[in-house]
Amino acid sequence: MKKIIFTSFIAIVFAVTVFNAFSDKSDSKVAVYNISQVVPGKNNSIPDFKFEKDGKFISFKEFVKGKVVFINFWGTWCPPCRREIPDIIEINKELSGKDFIVVGIAMERASDPISQVQSFAEKNGINYINFINIPELSEAYGGIPAVPTTFIVDKNGNIAEKIVGMRDKAGFMQSINRVLK
Repeated sequence: MKKIIFTSFIAIVFAVTVFNAFSDKSDSKVAVYNISQVVPGKNNSIPDFKFEKDGKFISFKEFVKGKVVFINFWGTWCPPCRREIPDIIEINKELSGKDFIVVGIAMERASDPISQVQSFAEKNGINYINFINIPELSEAYGGIPAVPTTFIVDKNGNIAEKIVGMRDKAGFMQSINRVLK
């Protein structure tokens, strides 16, 4: 009897695994959004912008309120950006459950940037929200002369550090930990 139950259990697990592997994964798409209505930040605070999620416009500042924010300007076409993505994924996993959020801002050059970034993100296991940059946003951050460029933002929405160029996980964690205290 135990052997029959165990065999049935294995068959069910196998069937569910096969079904999940071949089913439509549209629900599991990586979140990638367009940006609108950029409002420059004052003093040292981050710019605000709106994005549409589930038919509602959301303020970025409200979305990240009370969290330390890791904002990474990057591009699918950028080799240093691609090299640091696995470290950023790990940081996001390790700090989940804390008042911390990773945000990607894709400086995409494609004709359909949302599809480009979504496809790239799914293939590379990106586990954090991404937005498609518009010139008004990068200008509001003082210009983004090179990618990757990363901003570490404190819980009050103030820019604590700007990092131009690639960093490894240890380098990012030093910056994050100074702000996350």
